[in-house]
Amino acid sequence: MLPSVFTWLPLPNLPKVPERFIDLAHKLGHAKEDPSSDSLITDGTIDMEYKTRIVTKNGKSQVTRCQERIDMGQEWNEWVRDNIINDFIETSLRINTGPEQSTLHGPHIDGEFYRIYYLIDRGGDPETVFYHHPEHPILFGKGLERGRVWSNVDDLIEIERVKFPVGQWLIFNGIILHGIENVTGPRLNFNISVWPKHFDFSINNK
Repeated sequence: MLPSVFTWLPLPNLPKVPERFIDLAHKLGHAKEDPSSDSLITDGTIDMEYKTRIVTKNGKSQVTRCQERIDMGQEWNEWVRDNIINDFIETSLRINTGPEQSTLHGPHIDGEFYRIYYLIDRGGDPETVFYHHPEHPILFGKGLERGRVWSNVDDLIEIERVKFPVGQWLIFNGIILHGIENVTGPRLNFNISVWPKHFDFSINNK
């Protein structure tokens, strides 16, 4: 099993994404529709209040950035099943967008699952930051919806900050509060959402 508390782990043995999907991702990302039609909103996963919430860091407030979900089509789904994992919740292209003056994607929890993640474009020189709220467990479980976001970063304890590698699969723990700082442009990635029970890792000490 994965360790009970982990932030992220590289998955260097997984194959790189073929260029035809990278090209399609850039095409779809640049042709992004109006944010109100984002499928994360239309399917009820998030709402506009979440996407436009005010986040405070070091006493200064700004409108949060937010990810939008874009369907990559059936060929992509089949490639993921054949090459990465055959049992997943969903897979898609994600683009991190927001007001030009906003550089912060505020702290949030994805849900009771992990993400297999492949970064295409950094969106500047950002860092993913994992947090602990001192009044809550690091790992969230049942009752998640009551504490999905925190809008004041100054209330949180920083656990780790990392610059995810470009062009390499990794897994990160969406059950831990996390956000992104220093985003200055479109940030594009592939996402595969998976249940924790789908993973069983063994450690070889040799």
